[in-house]
Amino acid sequence: YLAVRAYTQPNSNGLGGGFGRLSPKMSVTLKETVLPPPELTSVIASGSQSIKLTWTAPKGTDIILGHYKAECYRPGQTNAERTRLVNSQFLSVEIAYLLPNTLYECAVIAYLRENSKALGDAWTPSRRSSPIRTWPGNPFEPTDITATAVNSTAVQINWKAPLISNGDITKYQVIVYDSKGVQQNIYTETGRDVYSSLLTGFKPFTT
Repeated sequence: YLAVRAYTQPNSNGLGGGFGRLSPKMSVTLKETVLPPPELTSVIASGSQSIKLTWTAPKGTDIILGHYKAECYRPGQTNAERTRLVNSQFLSVEIAYLLPNTLYECAVIAYLRENSKALGDAWTPSRRSSPIRTWPGNPFEPTDITATAVNSTAVQINWKAPLISNGDITKYQVIVYDSKGVQQNIYTETGRDVYSSLLTGFKPFTT
């Protein structure tokens, strides 16, 4: 039980003042313990758009967990990019729909079962992981493509890099089809800064 009373300072001669009456007593029930955080044991990129988290449960004999929430953030952000709810029986989850070739920091939050006698609706997060980069993904298609017949048997093709690379582009392929859509040949241009190719060996006056 708790009560509060006020105190007034005596005058300069040390007279008067003192404590007043106590407030009505109030009862307070203490929580039995503090909910320990879960601990991340493994955070690895599992694909170009996914990261897998593994953790250990909070330590405590009287703790009845309700669920976990796994989250991944961009470094420096406070709002999670993606989250997943996980039943308390499981200690791992894969968070999907992330961006390729992108750094993330991840964490897992433990929630007690609702109306737990020990801690009410308490929750506690793990520490954030060190930055994890998702795998590179497939690039978007090249842009501003132009093709010009140089002579009767050669074509000059030019293009610009994709707007989104999803990684480090190291080469381009130029694929040739006939007018019926049947693939005829593949020309490979290596080098990330190569944006043109001269294609030769065509039959004159063909499309």
